[in-house]
Amino acid sequence: MKLRLPRKFFHLYPGEVCFRFTPRHEDLKPLLLKLLKTTRMNLVNPKPVRIR
Repeated sequence: MKLRLPRKFFHLYPGEVCFRFTPRHEDLKPLLLKLLKTTRMNLVNPKPVRIR
């Protein structure tokens, strides 16, 4: 199933996801360090976003 998000509301979704899934009682530093150490940078493919 493909979810289509309206462009004019897209900016609200990342904020809502961050609010909902952020662990509020955990120290995120160890998690971020592990993520940075284990992620191969050649697999990261940033895509530019045009803001209108």
